[in-house]
Amino acid sequence: MKKLLFLGLAALLLTGCLQKKTAVTTPEEKPSKVEEFTGNLLKAMGSGLPIKCDWQKDTSQATAYIKGKQMFIETTHAERTGYIILKDNCFWTWNKGEPTGMKLCSEPAASDENKFQGIDWSQEYNCGPAIFGDDKFVPPNEIKFTDLGEMMKGAGQ
Repeated sequence: MKKLLFLGLAALLLTGCLQKKTAVTTPEEKPSKVEEFTGNLLKAMGSGLPIKCDWQKDTSQATAYIKGKQMFIETTHAERTGYIILKDNCFWTWNKGEPTGMKLCSEPAASDENKFQGIDWSQEYNCGPAIFGDDKFVPPNEIKFTDLGEMMKGAGQ
């Protein structure tokens, strides 16, 4: 009887410890819905969840932050850094240290494959879940963007 009582008490204590550990898990311990993967930026955009993707070859590298159909890319090539934001069918691009950039908006594409210049949609990236805010997708106020769409309209008149 004492052995049975001891085993029951040990099982109760062990169960209590396990339940307590489960109840105290931190967000880092919880499994994410997106696992790390290798793929192109279209695959990453298709997940709909916040993702950070990295690519590197020789002296070139890129980091992309993607959330749904929004994307921010930082590229470095031969010590020159450039930025791209893709959001709401608009594309902003500028270079580090330069006060001007370009903006181009278009009608929504029939397919998900956007053809904005400067983005290699076939390049394979290493991607994984990330935490970042929507401010990543806001073009900087200190950069003066030339609207290429408006320029083309003016040239056609």
